[in-house]
Amino acid sequence: MSSPWPTEALGVVAPKCDAPMPEASASVWNLSLEDIESHTGRVQEIKRTTVSDLGSAKCSFDSRHVLYSKLRPYLNKVVLPTASGVGTSELLPLLPDRARLNREFLACYLRSSGFLAFTASNTRGANLPRVSMKALWKHKVPIPPLDEQRRIVGRIREAMARVDELRLLREETKAEADLIEAAVFADFVEQLEQQEEGFKTVALGDVLVETKYGSSAKANTQGKGVPMLRMGNIRDGHLVTEDIKHIELNSRELEKYTLQPGDILINRTNSLEQVGKAATFNLEGGPWVYASYLVRLRVDRSRALPAYITSVINSRIGRFYVYRTARRAIGMVNINVKEIRAMPIPLPSIAQQEAVVARMADARMACVRLRDQLRGPEAGHLTQAILRKAFA
Repeated sequence: MSSPWPTEALGVVAPKCDAPMPEASASVWNLSLEDIESHTGRVQEIKRTTVSDLGSAKCSFDSRHVLYSKLRPYLNKVVLPTASGVGTSELLPLLPDRARLNREFLACYLRSSGFLAFTASNTRGANLPRVSMKALWKHKVPIPPLDEQRRIVGRIREAMARVDELRLLREETKAEADLIEAAVFADFVEQLEQQEEGFKTVALGDVLVETKYGSSAKANTQGKGVPMLRMGNIRDGHLVTEDIKHIELNSRELEKYTLQPGDILINRTNSLEQVGKAATFNLEGGPWVYASYLVRLRVDRSRALPAYITSVINSRIGRFYVYRTARRAIGMVNINVKEIRAMPIPLPSIAQQEAVVARMADARMACVRLRDQLRGPEAGHLTQAILRKAFA
């Protein structure tokens, strides 16, 4: 990368230099790569632990450092720590020469597209790609006057503040859109309750003809076999086909786990926010199968519509039941088939079910239109555009 400013090797102007390691008994901030947001360097969670529990592979840092992740450099994880801590050995604690290099300027430069291009051509390893240390320490960093560095950092901060405002606005509007369907269903139930004839409440199992756990066979990322839906493919009451894995099954297993249009998939194991969430299967290009963390529900269509049952499961009625019933385990929450079948559901007539499903379809289209209006450059792309201009 050519630069109009003087340059210096990174290893000279910002060498790796650990802070003093705290005592083994000390409770410290423990920073892992998964805690760091790509491109922005935001720390998403502060975890604390005792130094003696961290093992030998670690680095130590404080608020003077710039932390750079040498593992998978394309993820662009650069942190400006605001306190002392201990991190994974995959983080390099760079200590900028304060007489020559502003640490915020260095962090911005390390996140820039030009530096990403450098690391992309100097990465080694297939399974665990890391930037070449030899190339990294020799890389020439631009060194404008400190006043100029501070001016550039100030302009970048101003532009990033606008990006943050845009991202927050999009998140808030998306959250409001996600509430539309739930509000439509809640309004429908309230109207039914106000009717003199009302409606009956039954156990979910009363309207099911089958419940079946998914396949526990190991999936693959090579595209061998048939596509498999997993718990991460249920999102906001719908199926998404991101990060699809495949599975090889014999004919008997394929017949057992193949999904049919109208089947309902429900998460039986997940986080508290996601356990018990359901989606109606409607994908083409199959056959599709499903993993063991999901349960397949088949509805007696003479009594209930699959789309209506999915709406009930995902509504406040279903969520309240799941929160009250599910069992907490370390890192996960579980609900079993017996508990799923016992979920109470309001069961109006088929005609009334059709009416609410149609209303919710209209609400879903309104959500789609609202999300379309929010589309635009992602925050990561905007960040790179700002940094590209700053270092051009």
